[in-house]
Amino acid sequence: MKKISKSATILFIFFCKLSIYGQKIDSLLIVLKNQKSDTNKVITYRIIAKEYNSKIPKKGAEYAQKGIDLGRIIGFDKGTAGCYINLSVANLRMGNFDIALANLDSANYFAELVGDPNRNALIYLNKADIFMQKRDLAKSLDACTVGLKYAKKAENATYQGHFLNALGNIYLLQKKYRESLDYYLKSAELGVKNNSYVNMVINYLNIGNAYKYLGQHDLSIKSFKRSIFLADSLDETTSLWLCYGNLSAAYLENGKNKLAKENALQALKYSKTTDNETHISTAYNFLANACAALGENNTAIENAKIALAISTKAKNIEQQQFASKTLAEMHEKKGQFKEAYYFLDKSKILADSLSKTQFNAEIALLETNLKFEEKDNAIKLLSKDSELNQQKIQQQRAYIIGAFAIALLALAGIWLAINRYKLRQRLKELEIRNQIAADLHDEVGSSLSSIQMLSQMVNSQPHTDEKERAILQKMSNNAKETMEKMSDIVWMIKPGENDATGLGERIQRFLYEIGESKSIECSFTSKNIESLELSMADRKNIYLIFKEAVNNAVKYSCTNKIEASLEYLEKKLILTIKDFGKGFDNEHIKRGNGLENMKNRAKELGGKLDIKSELGVGTEVELRV
Repeated sequence: MKKISKSATILFIFFCKLSIYGQKIDSLLIVLKNQKSDTNKVITYRIIAKEYNSKIPKKGAEYAQKGIDLGRIIGFDKGTAGCYINLSVANLRMGNFDIALANLDSANYFAELVGDPNRNALIYLNKADIFMQKRDLAKSLDACTVGLKYAKKAENATYQGHFLNALGNIYLLQKKYRESLDYYLKSAELGVKNNSYVNMVINYLNIGNAYKYLGQHDLSIKSFKRSIFLADSLDETTSLWLCYGNLSAAYLENGKNKLAKENALQALKYSKTTDNETHISTAYNFLANACAALGENNTAIENAKIALAISTKAKNIEQQQFASKTLAEMHEKKGQFKEAYYFLDKSKILADSLSKTQFNAEIALLETNLKFEEKDNAIKLLSKDSELNQQKIQQQRAYIIGAFAIALLALAGIWLAINRYKLRQRLKELEIRNQIAADLHDEVGSSLSSIQMLSQMVNSQPHTDEKERAILQKMSNNAKETMEKMSDIVWMIKPGENDATGLGERIQRFLYEIGESKSIECSFTSKNIESLELSMADRKNIYLIFKEAVNNAVKYSCTNKIEASLEYLEKKLILTIKDFGKGFDNEHIKRGNGLENMKNRAKELGGKLDIKSELGVGTEVELRV
């Protein structure tokens, strides 16, 4: 049931294709009338030529030539190449081999201009086929070799299948039937895989011939029937005559003479649709042979004479000789010895001519075999050269990798040395900073603390007058301020205080202490500063800008509230100090050292300081680094 279902599906597809053939041609002709003379029109000419080539090659040649003329005028090289290919196919199907080869040379020129390996492959495929039909096997082999490279470059499995089929033909003509069959079967397999049914018509014809020469007649007949089924389903009339002719010959060899005649008549019918004299004369010879086997001597003579006349006009020696031989045999059977002698003599003359041709073909076969051997040896030499080159490449790679590894190790050593040096310098710097911080805290700090305490003690004595008290109080205040500044310096240079969290804690402590001493409500927030590291200079400048801004707010704004924040957002550190005091007018404010210092520090940070103030509302200082 599965096989029937599959066959039914294939038939449905083929008959659908057949039914739309005429509609497709008509539609394309309508499109052509309305098209401008551009690249699209060239493509339409090519498609129409391709459609006509399968049925009416003469028509196909006309439209292909129109496409070539337009393509060359507008400089459309790719389209011109395609039209030349279709023109060659038309001439090939009409038997004009030399003209078809010239067309393919022109197609190849334009295909090379556009670098189209698919077209190059198709060109050499057609060349191989033409040389094959001319029995120039050496040139056919060369065309296959070059074309197969293009097909592989284009990754075109269909064309690769065609070249396998052509190689099978070369082996067949060398009488290496088993090898030819292997190539045909591989080609057929690719045809099924890629749904290339037109190619499979020729494949099954060739497979049938290979089986015939191997003596497997049942398989031969089966293959010819498959080729007829496919060609008929696809309406491939240009191939049907050959399919029926081969089947007729196969039936004759099996002694089935009636079936041989039936198929010969079909071959003649379809040969007349090709407009090819060689095809028609061959079909008449098929029919004459079948009639002779059935004892229909008069009919055999009639068909053989027609075959001889047509093949003489077509200058086809092989078909002339075949027809002459049949006529000699038929006239002999009828006792017409004079006519029999005439055609026998003619047959021998033609046979001698064929012998020369066959002799040349044998030489061509020897040349082909020699080329095969040369190519095999060349492949082996190339393989050895490739192995040697591969070894050299591997050695070179090993040297390069070794040199690269040594260079990396050297660079890594230099990098480590530089880093160790920097680390030692950094450690020395930290030691110095730590020593300075300790000395300031222990020596200078204790001295200032002593000065403050002593001044307070003297100031508390009863015999001290007011003037002395004022001086001593000033000393105490100065000592206290200096201690605070020194504390800031110690914090700034002390190692281990590089993170922004330490800066935030320092800002918060200073803000709350000054707010508590001045009865000002203060608030501080920080965000995303935990992972941020700052240099000593950055910490110093940010902190001193903050202190200056807070001190200004406490001294001049008469505010009862200060808000501060330190945030790290989008790779920017943002410090904000906002008071809610009386504010000031930016245009009339007297610029002091404090504001200038703040701007200079912001510039040193590479940041931007923005001061906004409004009378009666307050002041906001924002630093962005």
